[in-house]
Amino acid sequence: MKYSVDIALTTIHIGRHHRVVTLGLNGQDPAEEYLNELEEKDARAFGKIQARLKFVADLDRYENKVAFRSLGEGLFEAKIKTPFAVRVYVFYDRKTLGEESMIIAAHGGGKSSQQKDIRTARKRQEQYTTALKEQDTTLTLIKAKNED
Repeated sequence: MKYSVDIALTTIHIGRHHRVVTLGLNGQDPAEEYLNELEEKDARAFGKIQARLKFVADLDRYENKVAFRSLGEGLFEAKIKTPFAVRVYVFYDRKTLGEESMIIAAHGGGKSSQQKDIRTARKRQEQYTTALKEQDTTLTLIKAKNED
């Protein structure tokens, strides 16, 4: 079944090797919502997870069994420890923007919802990949505030 999908990639950082974006599908962007809520709830934790993503964006490839671990099938968990664990689930896209590679944040959450969040992130990763193949898909790149 073919259907149209609106993809909005909202830039949160541009690193030396990757652009970090959140993934919006048909107006739903749970990673951006999670990060915004985190920033309001705990600015220090937000700063730490943001720093982790910026660090990874500056490297061509990176994996760490604690801080940025592979969950298989191209999905990674960026994690920091605070009084509560903060997790952001991401995947790489090295093709869609031509020469520019992206780290796409699909979802986020804490320890208590970890398994559900991983399933949701995988589903969003699959929806994104499938949507890119559809002719009726629209893709919008929303630039960072400091980007020209």
